[in-house]
Amino acid sequence: MHFEVKEVVDAINNMGTINPVKDYIYPLVIVLLGGLVAHFSTAYMRYLDAQKEKLDIANDWILGFQQAFNSLISIKDNYYKKLNDAPLQRVGAVSEIIGSSRPLELQMNKLSFVVQSKDEFLKDHNFHMNPSYISGLQHNYNLILKTLEKRNVLAERIIPTLGQYYSTGGSHLDASLEEIYKVINPAEFLGYVQLTEQLIKTTDEVLIAIHNFLCEFPDICRYSIDTKRIRHYRRVIEWRYDNMELLKKSVPVDYGKLAGLFKVSEEEARKRFSSGYEEQPDPIEQTTDMLRNSNVNHTIEKHSRDEVIRKRHRYWWI
Repeated sequence: MHFEVKEVVDAINNMGTINPVKDYIYPLVIVLLGGLVAHFSTAYMRYLDAQKEKLDIANDWILGFQQAFNSLISIKDNYYKKLNDAPLQRVGAVSEIIGSSRPLELQMNKLSFVVQSKDEFLKDHNFHMNPSYISGLQHNYNLILKTLEKRNVLAERIIPTLGQYYSTGGSHLDASLEEIYKVINPAEFLGYVQLTEQLIKTTDEVLIAIHNFLCEFPDICRYSIDTKRIRHYRRVIEWRYDNMELLKKSVPVDYGKLAGLFKVSEEEARKRFSSGYEEQPDPIEQTTDMLRNSNVNHTIEKHSRDEVIRKRHRYWWI
């Protein structure tokens, strides 16, 4: 009994002795450290989720434009070796083209992560990081599909009527304008000529623009997305294309003859068939062979890009 009383007395005496470090500061430090760990863990997980979402969006755009590129190649493959500069013969060379291409309907607002900052824009403007340019590519591709659809509707009526005037093989229209106007309404035929030239020219130039975009956009994505920290999730889809012959522009039309058909000046004819991509760079050569056998210049260029990307994502919390 005496021993139990002594223990109670000792416990009461000890309650009066307070150690500030042990009783207050240490527990507070533990709570703060736990809070910081939880905060940064949550922030890091959110950061990784954001990078994954951006990577998925980027790959959707790359796959979408790959689909568009292949559709345009299929269209051009029907006629690119058959063209000369005579408008009437070109009408015959481009037959009715039936396909199952679908328009692109990718959401532009989700690409905001590739936009250059003000300082980057002033230092080196890259139009492949400009959402309005990318949106224009999508719009013009869809416009080509609409042009093809309208032309096919006219082709169903015009081609059978003009069948007697086609040369051997059915690839060139061998008739004078007077002969054609005897069997086809002039306004309808001129609309057919206009749609044909718009299809040829716009397909050529949008095809190059999409190819160049696909060559550069993966590096833009790696610059804008911290792919190193989500390397086990997915990768940015790369683009390689070997048949550079199909990226050469078709034989241009004789604008003098084209202007004569529409009874306008040659300058007005050129403006009428302007696509807006006339001043773009030539097709970028990025083939699978270059991937297997890269030269010194390509190796140096890749190292420089990788170094810029590495510095960009050195600190994930900024």
